Amino acid sequence: MSFTPAKYEVADLFRQYRSQLGNLSKHQSKVIDSLVNCRTAALGGHVYQCNNSECGNEEQSYNSCRNRNCNKCQYSAKELWVEKRVKELLPIPYFHMVFTVPHCFNELMMYNRVKIFALLFQSSQLAVKKLMKTKYQANPGIISLLHTWGSNLSFHVHTHMLVTGGGIKLDGDRWVPSRESYCLPVKALSPVYRAEFIQGLRKLHSQKKLNLPPTLRAPFEFENLVESSFKVNWVVYAKKPFSAPIHVLKYLGNYTHRIAFSNHRILKIEGDRVFFNYKDYK
Repeated sequence: MSFTPAKYEVADLFRQYRSQLGNLSKHQSKVIDSLVNCRTAALGGHVYQCNNSECGNEEQSYNSCRNRNCNKCQYSAKELWVEKRVKELLPIPYFHMVFTVPHCFNELMMYNRVKIFALLFQSSQLAVKKLMKTKYQANPGIISLLHTWGSNLSFHVHTHMLVTGGGIKLDGDRWVPSRESYCLPVKALSPVYRAEFIQGLRKLHSQKKLNLPPTLRAPFEFENLVESSFKVNWVVYAKKPFSAPIHVLKYLGNYTHRIAFSNHRILKIEGDRVFFNYKDYK
């Protein structure tokens, strides 16, 4: 299989425009240093030599940075993650679900990433478990993955969820299967998920565990935000199962070990402008 190297790299953007980024945190500077130095002489290198005495061919390679945010260092980690999850698969259908958070909460999430991301996991999983209990009287198996960006680099928080087609009976150890082409109704999932998320968010606020942005510090502003969220769609997708569960895992593996931007998406760099492609899901 042939592989065409990317014409530009994310590292090139940082080399050219880093001075325009303003004040950076210590963590941000460390990440940028890693990306810029990845697979260059700055990190040293190593030599591979064929152990066949008749060959003795040598190839030199520069070391990788292995930073979690590097778009060139995550392939091996992804393959290991998929391999481990494959060993956990059951011989049943699996369903791919997606739970989104309305964009009206974006600013609040930026100030409370850890707490609200945790709430997203909790509320989406509770919604699935409640409906599985109602429909099948069973507990499902769930794998959830956080995704915080959209293809166009927008702040778009959602969770991808892999759900078993059925679950363990509540009152015993018997497996209760779902239909192979259908698991849970999306129209029922969305309001349950919204209720769980809003309840958890209000609890965090009442316990003064939220760091409120300036726009929400005036009286009633937080509650006005919550009330406004009832006027927008709480989007939940329940996608048809792939032909085999391993295909779902390979698909989700891209989200566990992949950053928002790959080198091959960069089309050209002209002056102070960067052109890149993205898929418009709308």
